[in-house]
Amino acid sequence: MAIPIKLEFQPRIPEEEIRRRLERAPVEHADAVMAAYALLQVAHDRGVLDIMRGAIGRGDTMVVKMAQFASEPESMALVRNLISLARIAASVDPELLSRVADELERQNRGQRVGVWESLRGAGKVARASLAFAGAFGRALAKRGKQGGRG
Repeated sequence: MAIPIKLEFQPRIPEEEIRRRLERAPVEHADAVMAAYALLQVAHDRGVLDIMRGAIGRGDTMVVKMAQFASEPESMALVRNLISLARIAASVDPELLSRVADELERQNRGQRVGVWESLRGAGKVARASLAFAGAFGRALAKRGKQGGRG
């Protein structure tokens, strides 16, 4: 008949294991620790830590002020207007804006720009402006037909 083997495990003490892991951590994670120290120093040099400390210390006040602002009708109008402006900006042809910027840059450097080239560029800007003005006019007309805010 087989004789059972007695297994006796040493009781695990979590505090000692944590202490051993903490003693090994600076060596095992030296690169990460040094990067964290460098990040902390940059945040301190730039005043980010002071701003964060102030924000956390006054967090309740900031939350109350933001909630008050969010409940105002003007804030909702602001958000809607920003979304509409973003849609307008996204609809403008980037190539057109690039050409306009190039023209302005050339004029600021004192380069001569031909009459035909200026008129062609101005015509494209004028067409884009007229399209915007037409869309704006149609939106106003719809608003007038709907009777006020809409």
